[in-house]
Amino acid sequence: MGVDRLRLFFILMGILLITVVSMDSFANPQADYYETNRNPFEDYLPKEEKEEGEISEEVVEVHDYEWDEQLISDLDIQGIMWGTEEPAAIINDEIYYEGSYILNKEGEIKEIEQGKIIILYKGREYKKGVSFDIKGNL
Repeated sequence: MGVDRLRLFFILMGILLITVVSMDSFANPQADYYETNRNPFEDYLPKEEKEEGEISEEVVEVHDYEWDEQLISDLDIQGIMWGTEEPAAIINDEIYYEGSYILNKEGEIKEIEQGKIIILYKGREYKKGVSFDIKGNL
């Protein structure tokens, strides 16, 4: 009976010791990150240097600006409210303001002026005027 109590005592002490040691890592899980002072945005991989005359196998993305222009021309600007504190435009049945993102958040409405908007899309500015589509009899 005394041996069982002694064995139980050592088991409980071991559990207590493990709990106390591991509590430090649970209390501050980011301690290892901050102690290294490593910049998460810096590239630490070694850069390969090319020898003179060596051909690069790098893939260069070719951008199709005709496709971008088609996307912009497909926008249906149905109305513009300009000359106010917060100019707005109705584009494809949605209301947008200066600074709003458009075209899957790849384009931004830079300015809304009388009769047109200026869109910054993939680094280029595009101007798009209001679409007039008169329906019905006058």
